[in-house]
Amino acid sequence: MHPYERLGPFLRHVLSGRPPKARTIWVTVLASMGALMLAACATVGGSASEGTSFRTELPADSAIRIATTQLQIHGYTIGVRGKDMITTAPRAVPQDLRAAKAKRPVRRWVLRVHASRVMLGGTEVHVAGFLVPDGATGNGNPPQGATRVEQEDRQLFSEVRAVAGWVRDAAQRKARGA
Repeated sequence: MHPYERLGPFLRHVLSGRPPKARTIWVTVLASMGALMLAACATVGGSASEGTSFRTELPADSAIRIATTQLQIHGYTIGVRGKDMITTAPRAVPQDLRAAKAKRPVRRWVLRVHASRVMLGGTEVHVAGFLVPDGATGNGNPPQGATRVEQEDRQLFSEVRAVAGWVRDAAQRKARGA
């Protein structure tokens, strides 16, 4: 059942047997609360340069399992696992995706997938890439010294979007029962 479908019985219960003026007040209050919630959701999303994200109706743990499978299918190794987040092990940046005008040579990168429940149901899945300099140590989330792949690095950022697409498509298939 979609969260909005739950509102019907609630509204019938709240509005039944009330005088017309009270109904008008209740409808106004509920509409105002809905508008505030939509405004809050719109401001939480973050900018595109922080990575790319999508929503799915699956629980967060299912979204993380799907992301793990998709990354492994495409040759990535999972380095760090958390309850609602995974990070790949550092991997070589494909030669054709390395920025020719890079300020410093970067040969490795990691991908991080984070899933979190949203208020009105479903899960927000966020995919981000991080460049890992040669001197970076550890297998953190992301590794120490890593810098986020920004939208200005079009080629590498398009790879981050492609990874999000793999995960989104697989999540949609799972949500449809396919």
